[in-house]
Amino acid sequence: MEELLSNFLEQLKNQKYSNRTISVYLNCMNQFLLQQNIETKDQVTFESVENFLGWWIKEKNISFSYQKQFLGAVHKFAVINDLVLGDLKKLYPHRVEANSPVYLSQKQMMYMTKSTLDLKHKSVLHLLYFAGLRVSEILNTKPEDVDFNSKLLRIHSQYKYREMKLSDEVLGGLKTYLREENPQTFLFEESNGEPLTVNLLSEIVLKAAQRVGIKKKVTPQSLRYSRATHLLEKGASFEEVQELLGCNVNLFPMDEDIKKNKARSFGNSLEQWKNE
Repeated sequence: MEELLSNFLEQLKNQKYSNRTISVYLNCMNQFLLQQNIETKDQVTFESVENFLGWWIKEKNISFSYQKQFLGAVHKFAVINDLVLGDLKKLYPHRVEANSPVYLSQKQMMYMTKSTLDLKHKSVLHLLYFAGLRVSEILNTKPEDVDFNSKLLRIHSQYKYREMKLSDEVLGGLKTYLREENPQTFLFEESNGEPLTVNLLSEIVLKAAQRVGIKKKVTPQSLRYSRATHLLEKGASFEEVQELLGCNVNLFPMDEDIKKNKARSFGNSLEQWKNE
């Protein structure tokens, strides 16, 4: 068991997972392996995961959030060890579906960005969608994280550091915005130098949607979710989208027909979808 955890730890560090995520994943897997008396990776099965999760919920009354963290750890462990565990999404809390973000079509996204004239607001929409940023990521991005020479955005996430290739359109808008507004500390900040609040970010997105006649409650998460869905629709695999957005795409509440599209090999086609 110690060898399994040691290898898991090494792989998470090599893939630059944050210390917080590594700690959570290791704790989850340690409790799982101990409770199920697992010594080898081949003993990790869908049934053992299901049995442990049922026991953990009953005995420890763990939260929905911790259930998802455990299943995220199991998914990563399975990927690292080339294990086929079956459909883990069946074990996710049902509340995930109830909180599904609003889906936007590519045409709706185009209308939202084209109709937004404010330079800051347009760049916010671009990064939320094309870079698939989380709310916490975009609020903490700094001007120096945009590398115009290499056309990269450096994303310092609590989950995993990653870099995103940006299109000329997105970079051009950012360059104009930075030149005219000259933010000092954060890429998107208020007049007092503090980063935008979550409420203000949500308001920017909602007003952009309302401006083009979208009546549903569109949130920043809607843009990230829609981006992932659009990439899968274009033929990208789960692994490719996961690499791009830094998340477990299996957690996204997508149409089952889209979720079946996992056949493409990782790495050979990612570039073509990044900025479409």
